[in-house]
Amino acid sequence: MNAATAETPGSVAPRQRIVILAIVAVAVVVAVPFAVLGPKFILDDWFTLYWRRFDGILWTGGHGQLRARPGAWLTFLVEFGVIGRHPLAVYALQTGLNAAIAVAIFRVARAFLSLRLAAATAVVWIVLQDHSSLDHWASTVPSQVSLLLGLLGVLALVRSTDRRALGAGAVVFFVASALTYEATLPASAVALIAVPLLRGRRLRRRLLVAQEIPLVATGVWMAANTQHHEHAWFSFGLVYPAHFGWGVTPGRTAGLVLGIVAAVLLAVLVGRRLLPSLRIPPEPAALAVAGLVVIVLGTLAFSRDPIDPLALGDRANVVSSLGAALAWVAIGLLVWQWRRQVAVMVGGGFVVMSLTARVWRDLDYARAGRDADHILATVANRFPAPPAGVIYVGPAPVYHHGVVGLVGEIQEAVRAYTGDRRYRVLVANNARVFKQAPPELRVVAPR
Repeated sequence: MNAATAETPGSVAPRQRIVILAIVAVAVVVAVPFAVLGPKFILDDWFTLYWRRFDGILWTGGHGQLRARPGAWLTFLVEFGVIGRHPLAVYALQTGLNAAIAVAIFRVARAFLSLRLAAATAVVWIVLQDHSSLDHWASTVPSQVSLLLGLLGVLALVRSTDRRALGAGAVVFFVASALTYEATLPASAVALIAVPLLRGRRLRRRLLVAQEIPLVATGVWMAANTQHHEHAWFSFGLVYPAHFGWGVTPGRTAGLVLGIVAAVLLAVLVGRRLLPSLRIPPEPAALAVAGLVVIVLGTLAFSRDPIDPLALGDRANVVSSLGAALAWVAIGLLVWQWRRQVAVMVGGGFVVMSLTARVWRDLDYARAGRDADHILATVANRFPAPPAGVIYVGPAPVYHHGVVGLVGEIQEAVRAYTGDRRYRVLVANNARVFKQAPPELRVVAPR
């Protein structure tokens, strides 16, 4: 990372305005196919709509959300409380947030990188499918808001560092970000140390302690009020393929090949930092190391959350996807400095691969949304009045490359759909469970 090519965030030069408009255009264009396919509500979306319908607009996010994640409570209030049952409108909100995030990525990166590398980082983040749930699933909007607030916090921190100010605004952004979705908290804490050093400033220890205390207090608050009580480990073994393998490709074979190639190039780049005698350009090496560090920081908050960072679970990549974008830009820069013609071909192939994976994800979420709508409509038509027993939908959940419309107990979804709180409905885990249900209470899910 070359400080000479970076600049202080402030007034936007005409050339940067053009780049920002181009970034926004890319974010909007890649969102069009899913808008045409038709966004639908799935899974937790229906639970939130249930609370909105029966508990009122203030409790749209559920009664525990205000203490656990106040920012998420406010986000859900606007998204599902005000906008309501209009999935296309919610998707437009998601697309707008993604465009704003991409611009914020560019502005943050521009404080440390050249214009081209900063723009490349933003575009790679847009097209890379390691955070596809943030592009398709309405319930991940708090994650988007959290990421945007965190990036705005970094921008504020850069400005306050350059002006030798206290950075109170940056801390406010970081706290608000964490109170919306805690994934940003470790990265925010490290940013308070890293940004001054990267801007060539000496750390002011007393100021640093004063800045970190609100983040520590926020972490304690969120740990004490969490709604998640799982006691299992995050799927750390899937972090690498989620960002550099079959998590970002249309198929597993392509993902395996891509993962091997990326591993070799990343090893070369990291080796440059560990062994300076190697004749590897310093800038891509620094970028790669920075990206890998961000991936680690972005994963820390989920250490005790038993989630796979793929498909629906790639919401856990809300922060680490930034690190992956940096690492991929580092790989591209290395190839560019080696052979420009090869870099152009590789870059074109990377974009085509990512956009193809995006279309696959569009189809997966569109199909899952249609499945959810069909299940709810079928249950409502088959049982205009709730029966005495539990309705079983089967023979098993229908997954589309890890994406499912409804699974497990779905009575809240049916109640939100019908307006009747008496329904009890379950999507059977397998055909055996489905067959054990009374025949008159079985509903075969449309396929």
